[in-house]
Amino acid sequence: ADRQRDARRERERTRDVEHDRRRDVEDDLKPEPEEIDAETSLGPNASTPDILDAILTAGPPRWFRDEKGRDRRRRYRERERENDERDAALEEEEKIRKAADAAKAAAEAAKAAEEAAEAAQEAETRERAEAEEAAAAAEEAKARGDQ
Repeated sequence: ADRQRDARRERERTRDVEHDRRRDVEDDLKPEPEEIDAETSLGPNASTPDILDAILTAGPPRWFRDEKGRDRRRRYRERERENDERDAALEEEEKIRKAADAAKAAAEAAKAAEEAAEAAQEAETRERAEAEEAAAAAEEAKARGDQ
């Protein structure tokens, strides 16, 4: 359930980021008000260099003075930084989890090898005891046969 919730939140976060990026790109593609003002003041037959000169003579563009636009760009940079940090943290968690899983698997393998060695030693001890019993029984039988 936690993984599903985390996956859903990640999908929502990704969707929100993509939505914000699309909105920002659309905002960037719209002509700036200075461009529109310069085009309308110079007329429909104005050349691009004339429009650019009119924009430059009008002074700093509105987006430069615009707090809302600056805030939007700042939020965008912060969002990108947060996403990068989150991705780095997730990658680090994944590395830690993989290392823990590898350590756990190594510990289990070592325990299994130890148990196998113990079982082999027990089997060898049992075989020795059985062989000694068989030898003792053979000697006893031989001793009985000699009498």
